[in-house]
Amino acid sequence: MEIVQNQSPTLPEEMIFEVLTRVTYETLKQCRLTCKRWNHLTYGSTFIHLHCQRTGMVNGYFIQAFEKYRKNSVFICQDSSLLVHESPSLGFLPERVKIEAISNEGLVYCVSSGYNGVKPRYYVCKPTTKEWVKMPNPKTKFLTYKTAMILLQSKPLHYKIVRFSEPQYRQSRRYFIILCEIFDSASGVWKWAKDIKLAMPDFLNDGVAVYAKGAIHWLTNCGKILAFDVRSEKWKLISLPKQLVDDNYESCSKKLVQHEGKLAILYEKGVKLEIWVMENYFREAWKIEEVVVNSYGSVIDLFANDVALVLGYDTVTWYNFHGGNSTKCKVHRYFYPHNVFPFNSDFEPVFLSG
Repeated sequence: MEIVQNQSPTLPEEMIFEVLTRVTYETLKQCRLTCKRWNHLTYGSTFIHLHCQRTGMVNGYFIQAFEKYRKNSVFICQDSSLLVHESPSLGFLPERVKIEAISNEGLVYCVSSGYNGVKPRYYVCKPTTKEWVKMPNPKTKFLTYKTAMILLQSKPLHYKIVRFSEPQYRQSRRYFIILCEIFDSASGVWKWAKDIKLAMPDFLNDGVAVYAKGAIHWLTNCGKILAFDVRSEKWKLISLPKQLVDDNYESCSKKLVQHEGKLAILYEKGVKLEIWVMENYFREAWKIEEVVVNSYGSVIDLFANDVALVLGYDTVTWYNFHGGNSTKCKVHRYFYPHNVFPFNSDFEPVFLSG
């Protein structure tokens, strides 16, 4: 007797594409876990634009520039004509603020300017819904070194803010001590966490924190990545690929980004751009995902798996390295790459005030 094995029918990719562009962002996050094929499909620029248009999402960047000796923030996106709602801004807040961090799903942690002995005021807000709440000030007296914000859960709302204070050098022990404070929205208070110790001459490079695998990450100047697990509140150092550490090419640069939900390194060497992806986070296994040619300028981030955000003198370019086409946006010339914050958000209220 012949046994016939039943196989589940495979939907055409065009049909899968159409369905996924209409699901909510919460559902989309779950769909990305289904298989590598769906994950890759939903990180393409064509998908991102269509999903934003059909679901009312917004996806772009807040750029923070110096204007009249103060920092001013403006939102940019690749195609403003696709915005279903008004462009996000921070103008609804009671005073001008500086962005400290933006969470993985559109919450912004910001601070006012302290002057004439007045203590700065801290806020958390959601620009798309214009909700905001005043925050308790951090406890430490030291200057802010790095900040990151992570949304752990949207319903009910639960987020954490991680603040590193300016490193204090200990001559006798030959390492930096970075003081760490954490704000947990569940408790509503700041608390101390275990200090982070980096051996000299290691320090954290410029750039916003990158979230992946439940941890926030910063690139160091000595070929390591500092990983801070948000839930366990423990930290570790991750090694870069040996090829990148050993390469002493003078004009090369490395940037930490996210690629299809994974940790990745952009390695620029002249006009050549290598995209290294951490294929297995727990084994720290890296692979080259792609090698492309970029003649537009310095790459700031990966907007999608086929589009890089490139910094010019007073222009930001979305460069599609698969299609070869580009979209340019004029910006204020007094800004720096570490003041470019990815922003991805829906327009659902989060009830920040409780």
